[in-house]
Amino acid sequence: MQAYFALVHAKKMLPVRSIVIVCAIFVSCVSGRPADGDAQAQIVKFNNDLRLDGYNFDFETSNGIRRTEAGVLKPGPDKENDQLLNVDGDFSFTLQDGTPMSVKFVASENGYRPQVVIGQPRSGRR
Repeated sequence: MQAYFALVHAKKMLPVRSIVIVCAIFVSCVSGRPADGDAQAQIVKFNNDLRLDGYNFDFETSNGIRRTEAGVLKPGPDKENDQLLNVDGDFSFTLQDGTPMSVKFVASENGYRPQVVIGQPRSGRR
């Protein structure tokens, strides 16, 4: 009689076991899929220049992301030792649907002023 109950219990557990096995296979397939291009991107260009009066840097990655920035220290309006950092730069990348996007910006005593362009390739370098 106990063997009968064990067999009936095993038949009831069969669908649960099947679901667990299918879920385990699904998880292993998803976790084993190759990473997309952005995850595998490499830095193909990098420059960095740090000076007492400011800095410049730029980089580019293998998936087309670009970034440039220049900062310059200028005397501040209030105190003799007061200084302001004026920064201008840009960055660009491609959205997931293939649309190019770029942002040019200036950050100074007048605030942060970005100019966003979507759908047009980045214009030449500064």
